[in-house]
Amino acid sequence: MFERLGLSLYDFLRKNSYKPFHLDILRAFGRQLLEAVAYLHDLTLIHTDLKPENILLQSSEYDKQTPPPGSRCAPAGAAHGLSASRA
Repeated sequence: MFERLGLSLYDFLRKNSYKPFHLDILRAFGRQLLEAVAYLHDLTLIHTDLKPENILLQSSEYDKQTPPPGSRCAPAGAAHGLSASRA
């Protein structure tokens, strides 16, 4: 059994009229995505279909407020986390 995940990254972007993410959130997404690909690489696996439709968010909630200057993103695994839909 797998944990219940939110929308795919593509569905989330579409639902929000393709509005851009805040730079801090985008950096957190990118970091998690690169860490996931590095983990697959360590297992000698290759993800051959990496696209927004195959990246699932842990939550479909997104705080649209701009974080205050100097603030940091939520830690990995928080509401803005990513999960690969399949390996």
